[in-house]
Amino acid sequence: MSVAVPNKSASPTSSVRVGSIPTPVWLDRTLATSDFREITIDKLCIQIYDSENVSLLKVKFPGLSHLAGDALADAVRQCYRNVGELVRARNARPIRFWNFIPGILRRHSNGMSSYEYFNSGRFDALRSWMGEIASERLAVATAVGAPGDDYLLHVLIDSHPARPIENPRQISPHCYSKRYGPAPPVFARACILTPSQRNLLGCSALVSGTASIVGEDTEHRGDLAGQIDETCRNLASLSNALAGKEAATLQDALDRYDALRVYVPHVDNHAEVRDRFQEIFRVASALEFVQVDLCRPDLLLEVEGTLSFPE
Repeated sequence: MSVAVPNKSASPTSSVRVGSIPTPVWLDRTLATSDFREITIDKLCIQIYDSENVSLLKVKFPGLSHLAGDALADAVRQCYRNVGELVRARNARPIRFWNFIPGILRRHSNGMSSYEYFNSGRFDALRSWMGEIASERLAVATAVGAPGDDYLLHVLIDSHPARPIENPRQISPHCYSKRYGPAPPVFARACILTPSQRNLLGCSALVSGTASIVGEDTEHRGDLAGQIDETCRNLASLSNALAGKEAATLQDALDRYDALRVYVPHVDNHAEVRDRFQEIFRVASALEFVQVDLCRPDLLLEVEGTLSFPE
């Protein structure tokens, strides 16, 4: 079975979103025909969008920004455990996670950031949910800041898992050193979708939040142009790994991307990032730009996206 590759001859549509975090544009078509219901589990408000075998769970934990230290980690841990039980009850597997964490860079009394406490809660819950933490068992994910006080967790699930892929230029996140917190982030860098997922979602593969990181270290601190270039090298590396073959040029590898979402924390950088991405990803069908804080204060942008290529 093959999936049609979208016509990318036109210039990409572009949108800037500040103060809200809607569903990515590539999911809009699928969700437009989905069935919707809402349930409550403990403190969690969960919206469920069902479309054929694929479903999206939109989870809200209110007031997470008011929690400190271990209480924050406990809230994330319980949130993931509750969602994991719901997913298992539906005989499903996670394909992709989005985490929107209020006050992601806030430092607590012991110097740890909210993101590090988030990672502690997520790590414990996923280890209970999935068993041993190993690259072949993980799902694609993004974790960035959120406006307001609520923690938002969006989970795309299906009856079958996607196939995770790592980036040869980067250390697997779950293997990060203790320099980045007592518990590592847990996610796959990218994944290849099953044929049925491809046909339903209209793309071949999904890429996690990707930034100017080589190995496990931030590159080009304070240099926006350098971080854009390094991020694109990582995106090209993932493109080649997902397609199973090296593109002739870096640009050819980037031309496989269809829809991208770019997270930019500093408003003064928006124009340059937008102009560069519209130039580099000139055949993409959609570019989104969202203003939120990122997991590291020295990162100036983070990018997630979808790719389309013949099976």
